[in-house]
Amino acid sequence: MAQRSRRIGNILTGILVTLAVMVPAGVRAQGRPVFSTHTLVHDGITREYQLFVPERISRFKQVPLIIVLHGGGGSGRGWARSRGGDNWIEQARKDGFIVVFPEGYERRWNDGRDEIHRTAFGKPKYRADDVGFINRMIDVLIEEYPVDRDRIFATGISNGGFMSFRLALDLSDRIRAIAPVTAQISRALEDHEPQRPVSLMLINGTEDPLVPYDGGHVRIAPQGRSRGEILSTEETMGRFARWNGCRGSVNRKELLDLSPNDGTRIERISYTGCRNGNAVILLKVIGGGHTWPGGMQYLPVKRIGRVSKDLNATQAIADFFLSF
Repeated sequence: MAQRSRRIGNILTGILVTLAVMVPAGVRAQGRPVFSTHTLVHDGITREYQLFVPERISRFKQVPLIIVLHGGGGSGRGWARSRGGDNWIEQARKDGFIVVFPEGYERRWNDGRDEIHRTAFGKPKYRADDVGFINRMIDVLIEEYPVDRDRIFATGISNGGFMSFRLALDLSDRIRAIAPVTAQISRALEDHEPQRPVSLMLINGTEDPLVPYDGGHVRIAPQGRSRGEILSTEETMGRFARWNGCRGSVNRKELLDLSPNDGTRIERISYTGCRNGNAVILLKVIGGGHTWPGGMQYLPVKRIGRVSKDLNATQAIADFFLSF
């Protein structure tokens, strides 16, 4: 039973993707797309990341870099193989940016929450220096590819979303904007502040059974152990609005209900008057669950909630990042 519970936990937190088709490996050549696996050693550990460089990239013109962080129990390689609404390879090919899928140590990210680094019996697990790893990875990519160092972005779901928040708070000198999905600022990081303002677009479902929209404890099952306490979505947005100096009105707009039968609708909440052209936006998925809008229903609704089909989150996040 314990083994079965662990398997279910891995599926639930892995979010994103069992996928059937592998992305073809490329060759590093001008005019051809490149998909490749890379490693680097950080803190004595060999770390891995998957990289896609579209054919339109020229070494004479700098382009944005988008860092895509898998959920806990998932993998960057798995996400890179996606052929659904969360397909970042096709988005990068279309829009002309470099996308990288780093691999978490033992399939998880050290996003600051103590509870995710303990076994069910309380035994501590190793905590990798993931901020340092990603910082070093950025260095390598800037050295080897025409990355615009002022247009580096991060997104992710669940544990990857929490890690996006950590990068915004602890690596703000490099990260221009983040777009987490199903995540908020954790209590473990509530005393952290970015050295410079980082723009935010947050996509959260109001009926997420794992990561409560209104804050509280993250749990894989209703009576399961806590995976850490988090701030509410509203408080998270308020902090970013304050850090970005957003002194204008808060604008609300309901988006077109493209899929009336999916049980969800989306409200866009924008904080205006932010300094230096920054942006703070919430896409509130009313009725949405612990899912990637436009993606797959990877587990039953009763376990993870509903997938909204009213939005392609990958497209929306790419558009948000490329607006800077």
